[in-house]
Amino acid sequence: AFDVYDIFQKSKRKTILLLSNDIVAKKLAGPGIRCINFAQILSEYFNIIIAIPNDPDFTPERYELVKVNSGNIRELVDRADIIMTQGTQFIRYPSLKETDKPIIMDLYDPFNIATLVEYSHLSIREWEKVYKQVHNDLKEQLYYGDFFMCASERQRDYWLGLLTALYRVNPIVFKNDISLRRLIDVVPYGISSKKPFHSKNVLKGIIPNIKEEDKVIIWGGGIYNWYDPLTLVYAINKISKKRDDIKLFIMGVKHPNPDVKELSLLNETFRLSESLELKDKFIFFYTDWVEYEERQNYLLES
Repeated sequence: AFDVYDIFQKSKRKTILLLSNDIVAKKLAGPGIRCINFAQILSEYFNIIIAIPNDPDFTPERYELVKVNSGNIRELVDRADIIMTQGTQFIRYPSLKETDKPIIMDLYDPFNIATLVEYSHLSIREWEKVYKQVHNDLKEQLYYGDFFMCASERQRDYWLGLLTALYRVNPIVFKNDISLRRLIDVVPYGISSKKPFHSKNVLKGIIPNIKEEDKVIIWGGGIYNWYDPLTLVYAINKISKKRDDIKLFIMGVKHPNPDVKELSLLNETFRLSESLELKDKFIFFYTDWVEYEERQNYLLES
């Protein structure tokens, strides 16, 4: 017999297009991690399409993974009821500005602030040129977005200031919702709901000079110019004079996205570790990038 209620519910199931600005693959950086976790949760209630800039290297069960380009972006937008995205997508795909579909902007990564640090080595003229482009793209996101997400209340305060300056906070919006939560709300980065499982040894007794009894400190991602790994290197140097069982493991050196350039602070960290004779003795760099599904093995050995 037909389950009429089930058929009715399925007929109402809407489709969300998650338009990722970073690669989604077995090796994931922050934006991709956030994207697939959105997909996994939202797939309980919606049909999910993740549009990614790379060729897929895995086949998900609960959502569709599609490589996006300027040739198929309109088709993907047409298939969706709602669009969720982040980053510089309005530069990459200007046709997004023309859609009447609701657009949810994820502002968890305030890349405009990162740009201030990342390009500070340039002349002031070149620095301003880069920043103005980023700033203009950010203004487009705040203009064309229908709803906004960020990762913390502090971020929300920052974005509310920008939204106010662009008149996105106005009498009509305020009358509709005095809290402004229907304009922008907090969706934290979060952690996995699954209990981690240690499937194999990856550090202790595997990497030379990391022994079974050692205490391992994990640097859980890449090294970018707005971080401070040098203080940590100096700290490990001090500790190494008194203890030989404290080791630092840096999980990500080669970013999985080839379009993300290697920043100068990474080389500084390499050089400092070598000059203090810590590299491969007390400080270990994983010269590739740990696969996302392998991360728990490293964390459970730390």
